[in-house]
Amino acid sequence: MPKRITTPPPPGDEPRYLTVVHPYVLDGHCNMELPKDRQDFARWIACCIDARHLHAFFHKPSARDMVIMEVARECPQLDRLLGEHRWSEFLRNPSQPEKDQVSRVFYCTYSTGRQVKKNNWKRIFVEDAWFKTWSPNNHFIAFPYPETHFCDVPIEDQTNHPMCRPLPGTVKPPPPESLTASGSVVGSSEWISGRLLPAPVAKPAGAWGKGAPKTLVLVGNARKAAIATSAPQISGVKKQPAVGGGPIAVKASV
Repeated sequence: MPKRITTPPPPGDEPRYLTVVHPYVLDGHCNMELPKDRQDFARWIACCIDARHLHAFFHKPSARDMVIMEVARECPQLDRLLGEHRWSEFLRNPSQPEKDQVSRVFYCTYSTGRQVKKNNWKRIFVEDAWFKTWSPNNHFIAFPYPETHFCDVPIEDQTNHPMCRPLPGTVKPPPPESLTASGSVVGSSEWISGRLLPAPVAKPAGAWGKGAPKTLVLVGNARKAAIATSAPQISGVKKQPAVGGGPIAVKASV
């Protein structure tokens, strides 16, 4: 049987792939099957980076609140994309429900477009017509676009492949209060040394870890003998040997 041909490595100009959790659209509920939601999403991203650097994005029916972006590797504004986008900050006139919502952008765990498509993500190419009569300085989104914030990776479904990588500290450093609470930054020398400590030896479970039993369980004739010897003596009753061994109580004749 012929050996399977090895998959070639990605080229040097392979685009970058970023995961967007809860992407923004004008009506607040993203559905990439709708052309208007596709256009709204692309325009929102174009407020952060130059529209020519956004090549395409991917969506999947089983991940309705998540989108994967394909961005040019030479894009110099990735730090404006990564992190937490608070709707109350980048919208000019947010409604009351929108003020509590955020969108988060992380590096995707897939590093090539081949991996994304292999896992059944549908690709949508960005259209130039979406930006013909549009400007980053518009009535909906603040201009210039506000800076994003540090955020942790979301809690994802354990049955699916994780899609988000932690934000690099050099691009989005965590706030000082989170550093104090956690004690060490993920990836630092303190964090690595803490993970290399030997795990405590657990005590064996079951009877072997509990020591000798507190009470003895008697079986067979030994149990019968213990019951007979521990029983109180009754006046007027004499003991005779029982069938099979051991004493039994028999009432004396008058």
